[in-house]
Amino acid sequence: MMNKCFLLSAVLIAALITSAGCATRSADGPGMIVHFGNALKGRSVHFESARTSNAIPFPDPGSLSPSSKPLEQGAVMGAEPDGRELPEWIDFTWVEPEYGSTAPFVLEEYRKLPLKSGRVLIR
Repeated sequence: MMNKCFLLSAVLIAALITSAGCATRSADGPGMIVHFGNALKGRSVHFESARTSNAIPFPDPGSLSPSSKPLEQGAVMGAEPDGRELPEWIDFTWVEPEYGSTAPFVLEEYRKLPLKSGRVLIR
């Protein structure tokens, strides 16, 4: 009988310790996984910045080459994996250089490309 009580109390204590560690979070929310794809023919997409509605930097994939299947190919990232609340929107800025050029990369020409921007509504 004593072994049974000892075993039961050990299991209860272990359950309390592990559940307490799982219950604490810095914020409440579902988090999200984001898929980035590029459907522009002959153009790359180079991200310059991404910011949420509360001005927090948002992760981006850096650069995307064009794809004939942008919904299947591209980059998949955990953007809010720690359970933060989803932002209202995210503003992205990017440039679209020509894809597959064999000419050497020239920074001055890259800087002359128009900076584009767009907002993606999340919530």
